[in-house]
Amino acid sequence: MIDGRVFKLFERPFHQTKAKVVGVLGATPDVWLVGGTGRCARRRLPANVGQFTFTIPDYGHPARTCELYVFDDYMVVSEAIKSLILNHVPADDIECCEVDVRRANGAFPASAYYALKILKQIDCIDAERSLVKEGYLSDQKSVPLSSKLQSYRLDESLAREFANDGSNLYTSYVAHAGDVLNLALLDETIPPGCVLFQPAKFPQSLLIEQQFGRLLNQHSGPQGYVFWMLDLDNVSQSRMHLIQVLR
Repeated sequence: MIDGRVFKLFERPFHQTKAKVVGVLGATPDVWLVGGTGRCARRRLPANVGQFTFTIPDYGHPARTCELYVFDDYMVVSEAIKSLILNHVPADDIECCEVDVRRANGAFPASAYYALKILKQIDCIDAERSLVKEGYLSDQKSVPLSSKLQSYRLDESLAREFANDGSNLYTSYVAHAGDVLNLALLDETIPPGCVLFQPAKFPQSLLIEQQFGRLLNQHSGPQGYVFWMLDLDNVSQSRMHLIQVLR
């Protein structure tokens, strides 16, 4: 707890209500070719996100249409959700762009939708006290998150969108939420009033303040199917519990 605030790991649900996206995604660093074990996340919105078409599921009733869809490194949100986030997060900490969204039948939804990226990064993870699982079940052990740090030098064409450590480096802890035992925070690094941000070197993740997360979930769609908030003290256990409960 930080000044009365409880932070959770913002996670795309295992059973997420998915929106389909069509468009030219552009180049990405192929970390698999250089010995990496993860994929890279953009520092900003994709340069051509305005040319994408997103198709949102229609369950036959408008009340079951979500207003927030989580992708790997950004969200697609309705006008109302964008306004809600902007009421709690400084505009300079956000990048957004109106995008083409259609219902499954091709019709336009009642609201405009936006691709939205949280830009604010805080170097707040204590990587020595944060633990992740390593190895297979028979010989699994826990190791510090610091041991999972990987860094890649990018060429100019990729650095513009992906570099997150200086002008041409991509640096990341490579650990899936299902393997993270706990995330320990450096409390003093998180400023007062901050409710949603990206932890540095964890580019596909967000940390969200619990009360704001509940408010956002309340207005976004069916709870448990839009996004999850995982306990930092037992991330993988919290994730597995939600997978089982929401089956």
